[in-house]
Amino acid sequence: MERPKITQDQMVSASTAARDFSAVRKKAKDHPLYILDHGKIDAVLLGYDQFEQMYMRLQELETELLVRQRSRELKDNPDLAVPWRAVRRSGKD
Repeated sequence: MERPKITQDQMVSASTAARDFSAVRKKAKDHPLYILDHGKIDAVLLGYDQFEQMYMRLQELETELLVRQRSRELKDNPDLAVPWRAVRRSGKD
């Protein structure tokens, strides 16, 4: 996996972030900002739209992983499978 590419204008010292939070927050809506503490990245500030996209994609990937795991389980243990009609009927009770 690749690490994110970070440009100099995306790095903000913790003291600047605290002092000019309103401006930093507005800038974070355009692209992630990396908050530095003693010259090292300590935190990341994202706009909500970016966070929501990342969160939704993570949910998709987790669902895909669960489906793949279940598929492997059923391939290895076909007796675990339940017929769709049985599932459908059980939902009506």
